[in-house]
Amino acid sequence: LLKKTLAFKNDLHEALNNKEFFIHYQPIIHTASGTCCGAEALIRWQRPNGPLVKPELFIPYAEEIGIISSITKRVIDLVFEEMEQFLIQNKEAHISINASAEDIHNGWVLELLESKIAKSKITKQQIWIELTERTFLKMEEVKKIFIQARTLGYVVVVDDFGTGFSNLSYLHNVPLDLLKIDKSFIDSLGMHSVTSNVADHIIEMAQGMNLQIVAEGVETQAQYDYLKEKKVDYIQGYLFSKPLPAREFIKFAAQRNIG
Repeated sequence: LLKKTLAFKNDLHEALNNKEFFIHYQPIIHTASGTCCGAEALIRWQRPNGPLVKPELFIPYAEEIGIISSITKRVIDLVFEEMEQFLIQNKEAHISINASAEDIHNGWVLELLESKIAKSKITKQQIWIELTERTFLKMEEVKKIFIQARTLGYVVVVDDFGTGFSNLSYLHNVPLDLLKIDKSFIDSLGMHSVTSNVADHIIEMAQGMNLQIVAEGVETQAQYDYLKEKKVDYIQGYLFSKPLPAREFIKFAAQRNIG
């Protein structure tokens, strides 16, 4: 097991050098209109011998061996390479980029985005920065970066809300734009389970704080109808589309009357 783990970590280093990582784009739908308004950029790893490695398998190792920021940089590079013309032509559209706790704590992500934006006609409002609740374990450090990000004009999103951090006081202390409700809570809508009311509470809390909401993992028409009735702002999930390569996403967005 140790040999396999060490080999896997070594493969991760080689994957970066060989540019084996690529992006699929998960469409984000404006709930009220049903139009596509953007996408979340999701990292994928295709090994040379064929198999696709799931992010949940390799991301923890990438964090452990200290190359997660290099992977984030690869994502940002690809987004600006693949989506620049799309974003220029669709000024209301956005691409959401995931940043790790390490990315935020060392503060380099904003510097990279600023350098990319300076050479592009993409606007800062078209870039959403997604962070998990783990990021908030170093509150004061994160607060400064979030203030800087929003002052510069980027949109800040908390991903997987409610799954990883019990102290919710940061919602009052850190400037945010959106909350993303985790798929586990969406799955339980209408199921009369222990967590079936969590989504309702998150929606009420976010709306009470004038935060916009993204519901992820929407797979059924019933879930969509429920979230639309609750006036959730954005939705993503397999009900609309699986994550798509760049060209397929652009085609999907055109069919969904991007706006």
